[in-house]
Amino acid sequence: MKKLNLSVKFLTAYPTKPYSVSNSNLYGVIDKLRQWQALGFGTKIAIGGKDPKNMALTKTQIIEIITAETGLSKKKSGDTVESLIEIIKRTLASDEDVMISGFGKFCVNSKGKRRGRNPATGESMMLAPRKVVTFKCSGKLRQKINGE
Repeated sequence: MKKLNLSVKFLTAYPTKPYSVSNSNLYGVIDKLRQWQALGFGTKIAIGGKDPKNMALTKTQIIEIITAETGLSKKKSGDTVESLIEIIKRTLASDEDVMISGFGKFCVNSKGKRRGRNPATGESMMLAPRKVVTFKCSGKLRQKINGE
């Protein structure tokens, strides 16, 4: 049976511990980690030897965390997350900023027409104006990230 390299990082005081598990007991290990999460211990799981520190939190993981922490059904948690994302998208699409207290601010900025270069040919060209979304974190979030 093929062995998978499963890396687990406990977001408490525990160091990252690499595990090697077979396919047959992989789901048992993941279930155990979900139980730890439900008890308030944060964990990240990486399969294939990826470093859990470099993994992005996905929408599915957010839904699972909300389900575990609030006791809401997975469907209700998913609907809530989808609604929030749609509100943010709709607001940004109408050129309005989104500010979430204690988290940060999403801003819509306009970039003017600018000179660019085609990397394949080296030919100079003018790039059309466009809008970009930027994020500026709040002071509280910055302090939390920096451990202050």
